[in-house]
Amino acid sequence: LLMLIFVIYLVLGIYAAKLSWYSNTKAGWSNGYKVLFAIVAFMFPVTYISAHIIFKMDLLAQIKDKTPRSRSN
Repeated sequence: LLMLIFVIYLVLGIYAAKLSWYSNTKAGWSNGYKVLFAIVAFMFPVTYISAHIIFKMDLLAQIKDKTPRSRSN
C-alpha cells in the first residue's frame, strides 16, 4: 500500500511540475522562477493542481485569446 501511495504521489508530482512549467512559460516567466515553481509543484502536487484549476485556468485562457492567430489561406 505504501508503494502504491508513493507511485501515485510521484506521478502527480511529475504532472504538477510539467503543468507548472507549461503555464509559467505561457505567462512569460523567467527560467529561474519556472524552476522554483516546478520544484514547489512537485513537492506539493495536490495543492498545486487544485490551485491551478481554481486560479490559473482563466489566466491561461486569457493568454491564449491574446496570442495572434495564424491565418490559413
